[in-house]
Amino acid sequence: MPASARPMRICFVAPNLYPVLAGAREIPVIGGAEFRQATLARAFAAAGYEVSVVTMDFGQPDDATIDGVRILKTHTPRAGIPLLRYLHPRLSSVMRSLRAAQADVYYQSSASHLTAAVAWHCRRAGARSISIYGGASDTDFMRGQERMTYARDRWLFRWGVEHADAIVVQTERQAALVRQHYHRGATVIPNPYELPVLQGQQRTQCADLVLWVGGIRRVKRPERFIALARSMPRYRFRMIGGVVGDSAEAHAYFASIRAQAAAVENLEFLGFRPLDEVELHFDEARVFVNTSEHEGFPNTFLQAWARGIPTVSYFDAGADREGTRPFALVTDEAGAAASVEGLLADTAAWRALSERCRSHFAACHTATGAVKAYSGLLHDLGLRAT
Repeated sequence: MPASARPMRICFVAPNLYPVLAGAREIPVIGGAEFRQATLARAFAAAGYEVSVVTMDFGQPDDATIDGVRILKTHTPRAGIPLLRYLHPRLSSVMRSLRAAQADVYYQSSASHLTAAVAWHCRRAGARSISIYGGASDTDFMRGQERMTYARDRWLFRWGVEHADAIVVQTERQAALVRQHYHRGATVIPNPYELPVLQGQQRTQCADLVLWVGGIRRVKRPERFIALARSMPRYRFRMIGGVVGDSAEAHAYFASIRAQAAAVENLEFLGFRPLDEVELHFDEARVFVNTSEHEGFPNTFLQAWARGIPTVSYFDAGADREGTRPFALVTDEAGAAASVEGLLADTAAWRALSERCRSHFAACHTATGAVKAYSGLLHDLGLRAT
């Protein structure tokens, strides 16, 4: 903890963070960026920092505290008149909450116009605040491929990345993309995760259960998992994920995936489940599968690896410190089926990959390790706290 007259203040800016932080079962929101920020917020609070969160109004009281984290709410998800609501009440309520936080550090993740709002707020505050942008997906740093609908938001996001005091990324691949597209450096800090304490709820691992967890959207390629389950009728497959977004297209795609899954006898499709329940399904899984086209770094990997659950992935999350992957990388359905079959049928192979991923998690992805890494970054930046 830096020496100062008061604890350092850190504010996380994340519109959808409240449901994840509060464990709200009735609000279907579990995003990777929110998952990471909730973990970091709790870890910083436990380490003695003053932590706040700027998040949307989901009906929670203003200035409430959860796990030592102060909740500052902005607007409701549907607030305002179309076209006008961009400025008020949405942007205006965010800026109001940023001021109320009075933080030394503002941390925002996921490509949006809020990246610019946070950077601008900190620059306007002069020497009092530092802005950090935390990369969520590789596409955040691939100009022209950012996942945003409006050119206005892409321009604001890029301005925010260019003017943030620091950029934190999840992998060396993302750091290279920042250098290529933004001509500046980035600090690699692996995603953190902590196993939950679920007293009396733990489930026993199943010998043949293959698990998939993620938001149901095209970039996650859930069709690949459905095809995998269809090709391996001897084993049990389970799929968890809700609709991502409010558009008609998003709901239609979710309905299509649900219908395809229902046609596969050995595949159980559960749709959205709250985070505490998702954790219990990881306890049961024997193998976890990721089918995404693009990711930043999947938090689901950490949920699996912390438990020693081997992972089969179409997405290359990179090697560990010794130059080997703590997961099985595949490129097509045949490779995925062979890897899953090998892990389920060969106990020695399962144990070897289980130990590798568990060791990698312990070395690189603990919450205490992440707080230490961020503290080092803030020291290097010369925190401008009072």
